[in-house]
Amino acid sequence: MIKQALNNKTFATVSTAAVLLSSLFSASASAADGTVTFNGIITDQTCTVSATSTALTVDLGTVGSAALAAVGDRVGGKTFSIELSACPASVTAAGARFVGNPDAATPALLATTGTATGVGVRITNAASGSDVVIGSDSEYTPLNGATDVTLNFIAEYEATAVPVTAGTADSTADFSVIYQ
Repeated sequence: MIKQALNNKTFATVSTAAVLLSSLFSASASAADGTVTFNGIITDQTCTVSATSTALTVDLGTVGSAALAAVGDRVGGKTFSIELSACPASVTAAGARFVGNPDAATPALLATTGTATGVGVRITNAASGSDVVIGSDSEYTPLNGATDVTLNFIAEYEATAVPVTAGTADSTADFSVIYQ
């Protein structure tokens, strides 16, 4: 009986030591290398997206594959707009974030569906010509005290691999209005 009590005590001591050692190794294995802080604002004061802007279709037309001879070549630029109204005074600027299936070769572009290959759809800010990266915020358009604003963009085909093969090249993106 004494021998069994000693074995139980030894087992308890060894078990406790094993738990303590494993917690030390776990702590060192999950040591942090840095910190990320997330900040933001949730608001109920937003602009109204015009009914004509909620389901846009931009026809990029028919373009020759020869116009997309090198990676980065762009063709077929068409302007499209997102119209906002009834913006509250607390909104000083608005922009858009486009989200869709990114192109495998050039993730800043929208991938196309259809039979054409080597091509994606690029969106740019119409005012500055700067590129809008898919999944990122566009430039903000100031309201300057107005309650209505139009966000203007250009969509165009861009070669992502050569040769670009002929065929249909469609794409779709959802957008969210972003505010300052």
